[in-house]
Amino acid sequence: LTAPPYRNCREHALRAFWNLSSDQANGDLIWSHDLTKMALVFASQLSADVDRDSREYAVDALANQSFHDANMGPMWTHEPTKNALVAASQLSAEVEHECRKHAVRALANLSFHDANMGPMWDDEPTKMAL
Repeated sequence: LTAPPYRNCREHALRAFWNLSSDQANGDLIWSHDLTKMALVFASQLSADVDRDSREYAVDALANQSFHDANMGPMWTHEPTKNALVAASQLSAEVEHECRKHAVRALANLSFHDANMGPMWDDEPTKMAL
């Protein structure tokens, strides 16, 4: 879904995931679905293949997912998710303000999980982002 004719389809799909992620009832369901997780993480990465709106929907959907207790530990230990959120949070990253704000919100949510506190503080890129 990275070719130009499919970008609108990707944006609409990510917008649907974003809408679904805002409903508390879908909190664990979205994160536990591997294909959805892969789509959100791929679109959250800083890549020329991902347009601005798609990236923002994906990062905001991940931020919504990071609010759920059951997702906090697994999201931090999932390296591609952690790397995408940390990269989008960096002030030096070429992302839009809203996208950066969503990424920082996700990291802040993840920091409330007791098991994440030490590892997040020990992670230099995360510390620099926050």
